[in-house]
Amino acid sequence: MLRMGIVTDVTVALVVMLAAIGMPGTAWTQTPVTSFDQLGTKLKVGQTVSVTDTAGAEQKGKILDLSPTALTLAVDDARREYPAARVSSIKKHQRTSLGTGALIGLGVGAVVGAALGIAAASTCSDSPEAVCFMIPTLFCAGIGTGAGLGIAALMPGKLQTIYQAASASGGLRVTVAPFVVPQRQGIAVRVSF
Repeated sequence: MLRMGIVTDVTVALVVMLAAIGMPGTAWTQTPVTSFDQLGTKLKVGQTVSVTDTAGAEQKGKILDLSPTALTLAVDDARREYPAARVSSIKKHQRTSLGTGALIGLGVGAVVGAALGIAAASTCSDSPEAVCFMIPTLFCAGIGTGAGLGIAALMPGKLQTIYQAASASGGLRVTVAPFVVPQRQGIAVRVSF
């Protein structure tokens, strides 16, 4: 019979690993900058970005030049310059991490393999119980890693906001409006950030 110590240790390790993968860490999240002076820390020449101007028009292009006062893009073989005052937001395409996909696949495969390993170890009579447990666990972990890589490679990713103009990011807004209903009159005040 397989000792419960091995099963418990493997189960605890897998649960901790899956919890760590599922938690968004501060290193994984990025907050957008609010000043063109800071764009150099997030973007570089040659990257493809989507720029939304203050009128709401969005344009996708490759960065040709980046300065504290303006951004120049190559759009359909033409140069378009965006002064900082005209830019509402800048987003870049963030691909899904292959490493994260592999880790999630590894974790899921290892959990499935551990469950199969426990079942195999209880019926295994020719080999040591630890070997009967580890073979399905390692096999399924490998299959899961490959599947996680494949799924991550096929996912389109998402647009990540790199720059958000201070005025476009909200700020304090106060809205005052009168209201009249039967038997009541008043003023509604709404504060939003």
